[in-house]
Amino acid sequence: KVMQEDLDVGYHTDTGIKYIHDQQPRSFFAPTSDGKLIDRLAEQGNATAQVQLGLCYAYGTGGKDKHAALARRWLRQAASQGEATAEFCVGVCWLMGFGGPFCNATALRWFERAAKHGHAHAQVNAGLAHMKGWIGVGTSLTGDRDHSKGVAYLLLA
Repeated sequence: KVMQEDLDVGYHTDTGIKYIHDQQPRSFFAPTSDGKLIDRLAEQGNATAQVQLGLCYAYGTGGKDKHAALARRWLRQAASQGEATAEFCVGVCWLMGFGGPFCNATALRWFERAAKHGHAHAQVNAGLAHMKGWIGVGTSLTGDRDHSKGVAYLLLA
């Protein structure tokens, strides 16, 4: 469940989800036959196809019904291969509790991974998390703030 303190960074979370939606290639809106090609490539371990399949499940496109848990699963598989967009999307999933549990600390770890791979939205989210001191991040109950780390991530973006 999103806590009141986390709502201050909600704009950036919303930007992240809008970013995911804006990145859908036209093929996501193509007939089911294109969805089957994405399925096959994703099953073969193609990280780009896994991201696309995850987004198809997230938005109910490409002949797929919306299914948050499957979206998260496919995005996680691509992220485990170091695909920056997938790492960012997995961070959003953890931050929003989309398709599974919610955890700020885990979301931050995924944002930091994507940030290290050059993903600008992840750099912003990681920077804000450190600046704001998200609940569950660090050792205090209210979240630890690390302004220098936050600024460093924001400057990368």
